[in-house]
Amino acid sequence: MSDVAWRELYENDMRHEESPWRYGLAREWFEVDFSVDHPESRIGRFCRKALRRVVGFDLVHVLRNRGLIRSAQVVWAHTEREHLAVALLKLISRPPFPVIIAQSVWLYDEWSSYGRLRRAAYRKLLSQLAAETLHTDEGVERARAIDASRVVVRLPFGSSYSASTERDDHGGHDTEQRGARYVLSVGNDRHRDWATLVTAARMLPATEFRVACDPAKFPRVGIPENVSVGRVKRMSELKALYRGADAVVLPLAPNTHASGVTVAMEAVLENVPLVTSDVGGLRAYLPDAGVAYFPVGDVDALVRRLGELSSLPRALAPKGGEAFARERGLLAVDYVRRHVHLTRAVLAGREPPPLVSAFAHVPAPEVGAPR
Repeated sequence: MSDVAWRELYENDMRHEESPWRYGLAREWFEVDFSVDHPESRIGRFCRKALRRVVGFDLVHVLRNRGLIRSAQVVWAHTEREHLAVALLKLISRPPFPVIIAQSVWLYDEWSSYGRLRRAAYRKLLSQLAAETLHTDEGVERARAIDASRVVVRLPFGSSYSASTERDDHGGHDTEQRGARYVLSVGNDRHRDWATLVTAARMLPATEFRVACDPAKFPRVGIPENVSVGRVKRMSELKALYRGADAVVLPLAPNTHASGVTVAMEAVLENVPLVTSDVGGLRAYLPDAGVAYFPVGDVDALVRRLGELSSLPRALAPKGGEAFARERGLLAVDYVRRHVHLTRAVLAGREPPPLVSAFAHVPAPEVGAPR
């Protein structure tokens, strides 16, 4: 999505950030351009998405932006849907070609499901990357197991969420303003374990569960009456849901990319008790204090956690979610600064500095340093 379209969504209260994942903050150090969404007919859109499903990346979008890509010194790609296509463009192009710094999200969770030919093709494309970033140590290990010669680093994600201001004196939300009490679950990621949540809800008929997700991605049968599911389009609506929740529940399937970290950080920043599956590297982001973990798929453990709502701590209290996120380097500004530090290291032929991977506040790169 182009930054212009993203900005329009932001101005209409449909995004947290002014530019895609706050990459626009890098303009303090670099000249930054974003890819452009070109007009397309229904047939054109269908064909582009059909090809994307077949090859696993958006080749048409990258080809439409090839002039912009070729004019850059460095390309940042947010997921494998983009970076594999950029890598293919590099393979079929004459040099020189921009340096590719690429983030992978779902690639290594799905790697074992790929056939031999696809894995061989992807290995060739991955070899074109100057550096690959992942959100967890397990993801890094899987990437290095495929090719130990490449530069692969953990680069923690950072939240763009701006917490609400309607809090009580204890750092939480004013319970008198909240009205009905409920448990909230948010997200559309493919690694949500909705079956476990539904089973837990069935075992807790007196507890209301509100699920903010695309209904098409939620089970369609066997949903108990105490579970409601619906889309949330506006950020103000999402914040209102957080303000009214007794707890946020993150039921997750096994994964290596910190699935749910966005929602987890939103709960932390809102100081809402967080109950989450112990999987995906979330413990590295959020230590035990203030977070109630339960084993993956363990419905009984989830029910026990939810039965202890009155004793669950506010997330990361008494320090507070915002202070915790700053200290751990889990804000969007830290995420972008890590990319800037990594890019400068790659361009200079140096090893990535430790601050790229550390869970700590990231200092601002020097303005005017080599670009």
